[in-house]
Amino acid sequence: MGLVRPRAVTAAGYHLFDDADVERLRFIAVAMGAGLPLPDVARVLTAFDRGDAERMEQARGALRRRIKERRRALNEFAALLKRLGAADTVAPVKGASS
Repeated sequence: MGLVRPRAVTAAGYHLFDDADVERLRFIAVAMGAGLPLPDVARVLTAFDRGDAERMEQARGALRRRIKERRRALNEFAALLKRLGAADTVAPVKGASS
């Protein structure tokens, strides 16, 4: 998808990245670790790169909806585990209503 491009490549073939690239990689890793699909993450980054505020806000809105859906699903799962006795205490995920 080309979401992060190295600033340079050494003669030995090592890709060199700057601090902004590392932060971008961190954003991608955290977003995907949270269960957000790569195409959604790519839309946010592409809009950011283009300085397209309207598309960036649309992409952020889509990400916020996905995050809310994930929180709701996690809370439902936690409630199920609690009913099954699989967990003594399961804290609900903040920011979502069951």
